[in-house]
Amino acid sequence: MSRLFSASIVLASLLLAATPARAEKFGFCEDEVKSATQCFLVMTQETYRKCRIVQTMMIIEYGFPESYLPDNNGEKLNFCIDKHRRGIQLPYQAALKEFSRRKEAQEALRALHQSWLARIEGLAPAIVETKEAYETRVNEGSDELLAKIEPVRAAVTAADAAGQKPARSTATGKRKRK
Repeated sequence: MSRLFSASIVLASLLLAATPARAEKFGFCEDEVKSATQCFLVMTQETYRKCRIVQTMMIIEYGFPESYLPDNNGEKLNFCIDKHRRGIQLPYQAALKEFSRRKEAQEALRALHQSWLARIEGLAPAIVETKEAYETRVNEGSDELLAKIEPVRAAVTAADAAGQKPARSTATGKRKRK
């Protein structure tokens, strides 16, 4: 009897360990994020912000002109970009799948993803760029991402409204004779 009980405890613990937690369903998103599309929208903002913080810390530590040199740990920003480029793929692909039949929403998601890629890869300062020009460019990138998220939300909302099933009729499908 105790052997059966022990085996069931082990089996239950293995099943619990094998199922992913809700937070891991779409990557880095937390439990209150209900869909892949919501997760993707959150992650575009958060990943840009996180890599921007990494670059800001490098500027503080090494100064602006030397912040991206390989000798001064310039690879930290590259690692951040690569990490988040891989991490956003799961919610991005899942968001595209959620709207597989709604082309407008898919196009809006693709445009946001392309803009995010361009902006996150543009976080590295150019060699001839001044600190003020860099700050202006990075702030514009953040504002652009926020501006591109709103049309995506609108397209997703419109797609949801158009994709809602009509109320189910009580008719059996045949016309009744009068």
